[in-house]
Amino acid sequence: PGPEARGFVANKAVKINKVCLVEGAPSYKGITGAILKVDSDSFVVKTADSFVRVTDWTADIKLKVGDRFE
Repeated sequence: PGPEARGFVANKAVKINKVCLVEGAPSYKGITGAILKVDSDSFVVKTADSFVRVTDWTADIKLKVGDRFE
């Protein structure tokens, strides 16, 4: 994404600076934009056909599994 790409979760901005493709990530059905996993230093988001790991971001809210980008 470009510097500080923005997405919104629960009407709060999430600024994303770095996203990594997950090698060998499976293709499966699910809700695009849903947060699938949250670690202390990254989170995983469902994309149209797979998922990506976000490794550099800022947000005013604590993200959790099940949240969804609007």
